[in-house]
Amino acid sequence: MNNQRNFYIVIGIVAVGLMAAFIAFWPRQKNYSWRERYSLESEDPYGLKLLYETLDRSASSTNPVRVINDTLADNLPLDSLGSNYLFIGEGIYLDSLDQAHLQSYIQKGNTAFLILRILPEDLLDAVYPEDCAASEWFSTYEDRDTLVKLSFLQNGEVQNSDYSISQVRKKEVIYRDWAYLDDYFFYCAAEDTLSARGTLGEGRINFFRLQYGDGSIYIHLTPLAFTNYQFVKPSGRDYVATVFEQLSDGPIYWDDYNQISDALARGLNSPSGGYRKTFDSQGPLQYILSQPALAWAWYLTLAAAALFLLFRAKRRQRIIPVLAENKNNSLEFIQMISQLYLSQNDHRKLALQKMRLWRNHLRDRYQFHLKDQPEAEDLENLAAKTGTSIELIEQILANYKSIYRSLQIKEAKLRDFHEVLNTFYQTSK
Repeated sequence: MNNQRNFYIVIGIVAVGLMAAFIAFWPRQKNYSWRERYSLESEDPYGLKLLYETLDRSASSTNPVRVINDTLADNLPLDSLGSNYLFIGEGIYLDSLDQAHLQSYIQKGNTAFLILRILPEDLLDAVYPEDCAASEWFSTYEDRDTLVKLSFLQNGEVQNSDYSISQVRKKEVIYRDWAYLDDYFFYCAAEDTLSARGTLGEGRINFFRLQYGDGSIYIHLTPLAFTNYQFVKPSGRDYVATVFEQLSDGPIYWDDYNQISDALARGLNSPSGGYRKTFDSQGPLQYILSQPALAWAWYLTLAAAALFLLFRAKRRQRIIPVLAENKNNSLEFIQMISQLYLSQNDHRKLALQKMRLWRNHLRDRYQFHLKDQPEAEDLENLAAKTGTSIELIEQILANYKSIYRSLQIKEAKLRDFHEVLNTFYQTSK
């Protein structure tokens, strides 16, 4: 009886061992994260390991790719002339010391490559030509679409490209906001100082070069094009190779330290600057959100806390007092801005602002995005939606085109432009 029991025990142990070995060695399909992480060690679709390994292999033994994992002031040498500083991410955070150090680095004759979605407005404000007060145009615009075409500019002409890019999440193409710069950004500076180098979609500028001192800054607003998912495609590799032709032959210093999220970068660019006082680029929350499991735990904790507060407040909530109705001060704001521009005799800037408000009016009220060079069919659609005549819309565009091409305009021209816009507002439905 005991021998039979021992036999079954041995059989059970062997079966459990075989099952454990089967589970341990059974090939598993790797689960990839589809978040935009922009880590040079990440093999996820939106990591940068393929690009990093390619640059590292192509670099010479005397000029390897050096990874920066600390502050720029301690790791970016100013005496390494002809070298390259590279950053890829959603946004970048530089404190005052690091920014001053990077400016000195570029000014001495080195190249800085910033590939990000959100412009570092403080840095641009410091290096933008002093003769051009264009800080109000540093903010990017965004086109929402599933697919855009990336092209290059040569001598001001768009070079047709077959390279299209989209964002995919678990094999499904999703809508995305693609960042680009307005043409106003380039209107003042000379071409040898500030020049557009690449576009996305219908001529939207997403890649440009800015001369600063003896060096150059290149800024590219589509970091998605440099990730593993795009780099495995031949067209993606060709595009990245063309972009990096601007790099000098010196060593590459890849900044993997100063990355921040899209939301934090937008907060740093906000007028209030609320993040500047307390922000730490390598804080604990930054690490938690970068790990999927910890991120889910964090979000569940927040949701549980919100539910607790909601049900607790429902029981103990006081009577809500009646508050005065909010007033719409938009017209007062517009009048104030108009008086400011009129007092400066800058009629052209006021006219451009009126045009921008008109475009926003079309987008918000009629869900109509007016192209820079609309076709006849677009004008017909706009006239049908607004209930105005095509001739009136063509008159608005003709006035704007004349104003945009002029460096200064007289008050009479501004008055004519105001009257034709006012006619549109009064007659549109």
